[in-house]
Amino acid sequence: MIRLLFVSLLAVAASALAAENAPVIAGLTYSGDQTAVEALDQRISAAGQDKAKLGALEQELLGLLRRNDLTFTARQTVAQRLGWVLAIGGAAADASAYKPLAAMLLDERESELARLALDPARGDVFDRILAEAAGKTSGRTRLGILDTLGRHREIGRAHV
Repeated sequence: MIRLLFVSLLAVAASALAAENAPVIAGLTYSGDQTAVEALDQRISAAGQDKAKLGALEQELLGLLRRNDLTFTARQTVAQRLGWVLAIGGAAADASAYKPLAAMLLDERESELARLALDPARGDVFDRILAEAAGKTSGRTRLGILDTLGRHREIGRAHV
């Protein structure tokens, strides 16, 4: 019960942070002001290995990826930073936490952004998401997913 309360509070805090930072990130361009990116990078760095802070950042970034009003540059930046957070913090026990990424993998236009987030992330949960998506896609999308999945398995073998 206490854990459920903690997770709920964490989600509310992540939503508040996302709402606070979203307007700046939403209109991000490659040549524009990068202050929002620098602030996000500082927050990731400040989180260190703290699971609660990383969890809040993960929820915030997943929430931003769900939004339709972000520029491609903003979505790319968010996906890349989400990958960093997932690589540092590890996977949640349940793949349902990553439904937005699983759905993005199936969309030809969104697949590369999802792979940008999943590429640095390691763990069985992420490998299952990629494997399931590979079975539901074809062409370039499937090749990209298989490439990411292959890198995950190669890195896994290198540590054995």
